[in-house]
Amino acid sequence: SFWLKAFCRFGGRSAPLEVMAESRKKCEVKIRKTEMPWKQLRHVQESVRQLFQIYVLEEESDKKSKSSEHERIANFADALRTGLDRGLKPQWHVLAGTSKLGFACKKRNGSMTIFQVVQPMQCMVLIWKSPGIEELEPSPAAAVDDIEGDTKAKAKASTAPAFKVLEPATIEKGSEVETVVSTLRQELRCIPKKTVEDEQELAMALRKRLTKELGTIWHVAAGHDFEIATAENRRNYVLAVAGKMRLVCFQHEQVEGKAIDFQKLRTSVPYLLLLVFFFSYMTLHSVCGREVPTDPKLQDYAPVADVKQWLRQNICTHEWEHSVSVLGICAMLAIFLGKKSFLSANKTA
Repeated sequence: SFWLKAFCRFGGRSAPLEVMAESRKKCEVKIRKTEMPWKQLRHVQESVRQLFQIYVLEEESDKKSKSSEHERIANFADALRTGLDRGLKPQWHVLAGTSKLGFACKKRNGSMTIFQVVQPMQCMVLIWKSPGIEELEPSPAAAVDDIEGDTKAKAKASTAPAFKVLEPATIEKGSEVETVVSTLRQELRCIPKKTVEDEQELAMALRKRLTKELGTIWHVAAGHDFEIATAENRRNYVLAVAGKMRLVCFQHEQVEGKAIDFQKLRTSVPYLLLLVFFFSYMTLHSVCGREVPTDPKLQDYAPVADVKQWLRQNICTHEWEHSVSVLGICAMLAIFLGKKSFLSANKTA
């Protein structure tokens, strides 16, 4: 299908049909959670299966390939994101991991789906889009216990996990990225050890702190073995490790203007033509019909009589009824063909 060809061709690589057929037997992908419409979802699910087969399983079985599992998962995530951007409009994020993952991300309604590769290896794949805005809940006043908790945490700063920034390689002084790194260090010192060891709790805690310090919209992921492919216009991206935990955080929002729905516009044109037909026929029948003597009471309305006379001279011809009838027939034909194509499309789907 068009979707498979579009998703399986990146960077000069394409999957032959026999590989696609074989991959259906080897790789099994299930849907854990989704908000996507079914028409999109079934194509994306099949594409996840094909791309995972090509970029992860095929590369793993290739003896000439020296790529690690991390590199294969990263290539898969990047290919899937590129395909989603091309097939379903930018700007998608893809998170894929072979171990337990924690994530705290803000999603656009109708965009989030979690896939689970169950055979021949376990891998979770999360796709989503960013919303345009995030409304923050009013933060409650700081309690005495919270202040004491911070004090105790600072006193135990030595127990915080070792923190190292992997990306970006260089951090500009005074930049927002430097503030992000500083905020992550501080939060890792303050939160309990139990939270640091729990991927989901850690991701939620870090996102909450980053939002408080730097505003919206933050996306945070935590785990041991995962890769992420983000939208190209992300901001303040940081990849770090805290102890044995891998952390990724970045800012991104997607503000979309009201796009023209050409499908709705196309389906409404025949009805517009039909409306124009009715008004044209009524107007021309009134103006171009047999001329009726002007009512003496309307003689004072000279402009109306002048317009009517002008219309009779410039528009009314001996074939005006035929011309208007052709317009009506075209409108009815367009409505009929539109209905027929809609029904056939539904049957095909």
